[in-house]
Amino acid sequence: MKKLLLLLLSVMAFSCGKENAVEKPKQVLSESEMENILYDLTMIQSIRSFQPQVLDNNKVDVQHYIYRKYKIDSLTFAQNNEWYANNPEIYISILEKLDARIKKEKTAINKATKKDSVSVKKSPVTPAKKDSLKKVVLNRLQDRQR
Repeated sequence: MKKLLLLLLSVMAFSCGKENAVEKPKQVLSESEMENILYDLTMIQSIRSFQPQVLDNNKVDVQHYIYRKYKIDSLTFAQNNEWYANNPEIYISILEKLDARIKKEKTAINKATKKDSVSVKKSPVTPAKKDSLKKVVLNRLQDRQR
């Protein structure tokens, strides 16, 4: 989430001047395609951060996964990303949709894990107070010294 906001802020900072406007790429990806690509990149980054062995175990070639999945090359993605970044109204819209999508999935996952989790009943035995534990330890120390 922080990375997404940092990306958004950096895009906004560099998009202030239109003197160096970026030309529209020959192969323009639709907003939904760009959202899907950014979503996949976000998920891959999350997996790489928290469970990198999953990518290794499934033999996922991270560098080329997106390109094969969306049938694009790195130049097409770079040009589209730069073009969308120079059109902040559109890019912000894409990022907001992406953020909503991630939050929706996170909520669904949290609900699913709560249903699957085992409920633990409270123990009928009340825990000892700190003072009583302290007394027991002191009594044992005194007994050992005698």
